[in-house]
Amino acid sequence: MSKFKRIASILMLAAAVVFAAGCTKPDEPNNGGNNNGGNNGGGNNGGGETIVELPQVMTSAVSNVTTTEATCGGSILSNGGCTISECGVCWSTDATPTVDGDYATASVTSGTFTVTVQNLTPNTAYNVRAYAKNEAGIAYGTLVSFITLDDSPAAPEGAVKGKFSINAGGKQVYFSHGNLQYQATTNTWRFADQQWNYVGGSDCYGVHYGNVAGSSNSFVSSTYNGWIDYFGFGTSGWDNGNIYYHPYDIGSEATSWQGEINFGFGPLADLTGDFANADWGVYNAISNGGSRPGMWRTLTQQEWEYVLNERNGSRFAFAKVNEVYGFLLLPDDWSTSTYNLNNINSTECPLDANVISLSAWATLEAKGVVFLPCGGWSNYCTEFGYQVEVKCPGTGAMYWTSSYWNNPDSPWGQPYIMEASYGGSPGVFTDVGIYLCQVRLVQEVE
Repeated sequence: MSKFKRIASILMLAAAVVFAAGCTKPDEPNNGGNNNGGNNGGGNNGGGETIVELPQVMTSAVSNVTTTEATCGGSILSNGGCTISECGVCWSTDATPTVDGDYATASVTSGTFTVTVQNLTPNTAYNVRAYAKNEAGIAYGTLVSFITLDDSPAAPEGAVKGKFSINAGGKQVYFSHGNLQYQATTNTWRFADQQWNYVGGSDCYGVHYGNVAGSSNSFVSSTYNGWIDYFGFGTSGWDNGNIYYHPYDIGSEATSWQGEINFGFGPLADLTGDFANADWGVYNAISNGGSRPGMWRTLTQQEWEYVLNERNGSRFAFAKVNEVYGFLLLPDDWSTSTYNLNNINSTECPLDANVISLSAWATLEAKGVVFLPCGGWSNYCTEFGYQVEVKCPGTGAMYWTSSYWNNPDSPWGQPYIMEASYGGSPGVFTDVGIYLCQVRLVQEVE
């Protein structure tokens, strides 16, 4: 045999050995060997053929989550008929992370593996998937989600953690975690348990509204043991000269909201400055909001305007939370990737533009979102002797500001009310002071 033929034979033999020992994809069959198998080198299936499929991998639960790190991992359930060349996890704030984005490889290629994911952003929702690679390609496990811890200071007692700018100078406030409520028999002020809670009342036809059982705001008095959450302007429990100055005193006269000392005897006053003690929270301790006077206050007309219409980015969205209509106030650092809300900053949309489940609401509230329920508004009603008449419950939200407008065309002036309703733009308007509205207090960020 010539030298050339001997070399060619050796190369062919080496190629055959390598080919027989490798993994073969389904579209590249290995027809080598014979049907004898065994010691004759035939291999399995009569020809040594190995069918390679994608591996199977399962994503593990995420643990040890911090502000910037998390322990992720997975398990190789099947190698697909061939050796796993690489495995690990990939993560993203998008819905479907892949190895084309952020990923980290594990130190093993079989069984269970873990990887420490680093350089994450605090207070951010991530999706993670385990992956495994063989000759057939890359397989991914199911999605697992987690949220990194917040590195910002904890919010004060009774506050939602979101921060909201109230002027161009950068001053920020926290909102209370529920509407303000009062119980006359115990002289107790509190914030509602949930942001969607409102007490409501009975209208002139005896129809009950609201979602706090046993409380209707009807026939309120010093012996009323239910919870009140509709207040006349300035009725915080401190006598600033009004005839009706207690939270349970309700009347239609102008002096019930204007203040007798100002009724024709001087300029009208906001609930600020000399009249700050008439503001809810400034004078009164909130039992589940620090239990100390002077910690909370009501936004002024200008501050409400800035929160609703002058901040940059996403500011509000109408929504229905736990079957209660209202609208969401989005904090200064809101990211649209956190949750897919419809019609952000849009005024021409229905109140149920976003229907939020309780589990979804937990995510939103953890991100600092404030929900103001549309509890309607009330005024004095005498037709059937009721003290409170609820107007438009469930379709409009009216919340007090602490500001007056000294209307030259009216001897009484008019208080400012923050109002949002179906198909309307949230804004601050002047209105007659005999109305009873809800109150949501704020605390300034230190």
